[in-house]
Amino acid sequence: SSSMTSVEDTAGEGVEIDAEALSSDNVYWIDYRKDRAFLGSELRQGRFKIMKFIHASEVSSVGLVWEAKDTMRGGGRVAIKTPKNPSSPQDWPSNWLKEIKGLMTFSKLAHPNIMKVYGVYNELCPTTAGFGKQGQHIPYIVLEHCPCTDLFSFLEARGAFQMRLARHYMCQLMSGIDYIHGMSTSHRDIKPDNIMLDKWLTLKIGDFGFARQGDQEKGFKSVLVTKLGTPEYRAPDIYIDTPGSNVGGTDHDPRAQDIWACGVTLFVLLCRCYPFGRKDSRRGCRQFFTLLDSDKDETYPPRHLKYWSTSDHYLMGNVTPGDMRAIIQSQEQGSPGGGTACIDLLNRMWDCRTKRRITCQQVLQHPWITQCSPPPHPPQKALV
Repeated sequence: SSSMTSVEDTAGEGVEIDAEALSSDNVYWIDYRKDRAFLGSELRQGRFKIMKFIHASEVSSVGLVWEAKDTMRGGGRVAIKTPKNPSSPQDWPSNWLKEIKGLMTFSKLAHPNIMKVYGVYNELCPTTAGFGKQGQHIPYIVLEHCPCTDLFSFLEARGAFQMRLARHYMCQLMSGIDYIHGMSTSHRDIKPDNIMLDKWLTLKIGDFGFARQGDQEKGFKSVLVTKLGTPEYRAPDIYIDTPGSNVGGTDHDPRAQDIWACGVTLFVLLCRCYPFGRKDSRRGCRQFFTLLDSDKDETYPPRHLKYWSTSDHYLMGNVTPGDMRAIIQSQEQGSPGGGTACIDLLNRMWDCRTKRRITCQQVLQHPWITQCSPPPHPPQKALV
């Protein structure tokens, strides 16, 4: 029998954790190309039945995602994440523990726009379907099932969002992030790829591998400067050697990093390209950071005129930031919550003075959200 601990979350529902699942030794790697018989497998003495294979992540070593039926939830669907054979096995133990640590942080959160974590379990080998040898085990994570893809794939399939749709999802995203920040936690890898849509197309923040809990007493003052997150979504304050950036110690706040990444996400939804180019472009994202109002600029709110008017820096092909500004400003003209307000919101979310960068609450009270016509649905509250 396996030892079991339980973490109580804010909704009062226990998140089950098998102690053995935290071990990164003697793991049986499921090969989704060969182990076809894993489909139909039953885990946890028949509680979970694997129904179909969903996704293999190129970057995550906890990267196989399966759809399963949970008999304890009336046959409802759940997502199960299992380890895949790592390209560099020496990285595996730390990656697995990092994923678990992030999930432990998020398992305590209960909000309609945050993906639920149901448990971290362990299956001893050989399994009932005959996988693995004696002494091996398969650790796996059970999550809320979001069958309607991620926000990035949704964007790729339907093209750039109209402003009303972008606002609808931005309200949900900021409501979820506001709740996360209010719990002294930061996500640190916000991007459309990590935002899922459930069967009602409700936004669910997921992928908590980089999540970090702050010290309740000190807030985030003790957080070290680490280059986490996806390069296109990173704030300039993460780059220690960016000229003029005030980095390190108390000036570095991962919550401000999340806000920056949310601003990049909004731009990506509206324009279907990155606002600061791609990491693999000739000079990377930092070429654009020098065009933003620096952290020494007293003007507030920042206007980033050099960035929006540059003719020498291209986002893709021969498209400049100014071209994208024209597209954004052309929407909902004449409304105090239209395209011009959207540019103002982006400027505030990309404030290089991190202590002054707009907060989630301020984003939700910005005219782009409060003065649009018709108004968006009110963001949902945390589950209590």
